[in-house]
Amino acid sequence: MNYLKGLVKRVNLNDFVSGSLIFLLICLLINGYLGRRAEPTPRAHDGILDLRSWDLVKQLVKLDGEWEFYWQQLLTPADFAPGNERANLSGMFVAPGSWKGYRWQDRKLTSEGFATFRLTLLLPETRQTLALSLPQIYTAYQLWADGELLCSAGRVGRSRAMMTPQYLQRVVPFQPQSSRVELVIQVSNFYHRRGGLWRPLQLGSFERVKREFDFQNIFGLLVMSSFLLMALYNLTLYKYLKSDPAPLYLGLFFLIGALRSVLVGRIFITQLYPNFPWELAMKLEYFTFYFCGPVFFRVMRCLYPKEIPAFFMRMIDGAAWLFLGFTILTPARIYSHFSPVFQFILLLSVAYIFFVLGRIAIKRREYLVLTVYMVIFLSLFNDVLFYNSLSQAEFPLIQFAENIIKLPFFPQGIPLGFISMVCFVFAFNLLTLIMIQRYFTGITSKAEGEISATAVAEHNLTAREAELVRYVVQGYSNKEIAEKLFITEGTVKSHLHKIYQKTGTKNRTELSHLVKR
Repeated sequence: MNYLKGLVKRVNLNDFVSGSLIFLLICLLINGYLGRRAEPTPRAHDGILDLRSWDLVKQLVKLDGEWEFYWQQLLTPADFAPGNERANLSGMFVAPGSWKGYRWQDRKLTSEGFATFRLTLLLPETRQTLALSLPQIYTAYQLWADGELLCSAGRVGRSRAMMTPQYLQRVVPFQPQSSRVELVIQVSNFYHRRGGLWRPLQLGSFERVKREFDFQNIFGLLVMSSFLLMALYNLTLYKYLKSDPAPLYLGLFFLIGALRSVLVGRIFITQLYPNFPWELAMKLEYFTFYFCGPVFFRVMRCLYPKEIPAFFMRMIDGAAWLFLGFTILTPARIYSHFSPVFQFILLLSVAYIFFVLGRIAIKRREYLVLTVYMVIFLSLFNDVLFYNSLSQAEFPLIQFAENIIKLPFFPQGIPLGFISMVCFVFAFNLLTLIMIQRYFTGITSKAEGEISATAVAEHNLTAREAELVRYVVQGYSNKEIAEKLFITEGTVKSHLHKIYQKTGTKNRTELSHLVKR
């Protein structure tokens, strides 16, 4: 019993809550991974997707799997009519994916070219209007269903001069004429490092697809609004705390995030202005990607100037400016091929920063701060995964929110976007509070450092001893001073003994009074 009482006294509520959050995060990620593996989802085989046992009213289905692939052929539904020999099958294409690297006639395809994709859907008996949720298709397309042209984006062509790229995300309704529906998509790409059905197409009832599409739009606008509000908050904070640039960098980070939210994922800029220049949108998107990480690293550098070396910031800033200059001077068909190099640099930088800050947070027992860093760095990591279609979550923490609602005790009906946005906003607002705390602590330390300068001169204190005196004046214990200076508690006691001898004091109280005179 005495042991338990002592344990309770030693456990800090901050440590308990933050440790529980980290444990919950790990459990949810594991649970989500196992849950996704266990969920059976239909996939297309040999150009046929059997959905006869799938409820299209309750749940959307991704049109993933093997599509018929016709390389260097722009075919229409009429070309697949019985007796027509125009269609020459090149093989099966696994969607979502890019045709770059696809092996055809003993050679690997490049990103440039054109092709036709064909998929046959076997549907349940229904009279409901269905709809397709179409992502951006790289980089121009035309779509038919049951021989009817449903929609197009840009202009499909057989060469760069004959085509026009365009990204449009939309919901396209159609009424199936029978339980067998044929989808035909012409795609051409001469402008990007990806070509083909890089993002998954989704099918469901029109009401279900439209509701999901509208929710994602509303959620994206909420994210953009939250970013703008947090940018305004931090920039206002910087106006009054000009001695600390951390709020400035965090405000710029949120401004970049707000701009990025209209250029990536739902691409709101094209929904508001369908004819917005494609090349300009691409350059702005790459700008936000190149500077999102480095600006946030600047925030970390302001908070931990000793732990994060200056050469690291010069390296990441130099890489960002180098890739941005290359992006400005070259077209997308060239600079888009080099973005994976910067993604690799960013991943290494994120891993390094997280390792450094994680070690500091654990050593100082700042577990809640470590949780904040984990949320933020997972968001940056998710951004890289989304770029390479290794994650379908357009906004950070969406997958985390999906794992939360799988828990049996969690209330149903709460939107995923709301959960993820609350987590994201909470993390960054907590980071802002941390910066404010560090700012005022810095002011106090600076003032007390100036007071102790007289003692340093009069009593011949070393730099290490003066630093230790400042912590004594601020009321830190020997153990806390040891953690902050990364030394043992015995070394702290040894330093204090020498300081007492030099200053002629007997204890911490006399030393504090002497320094404050």
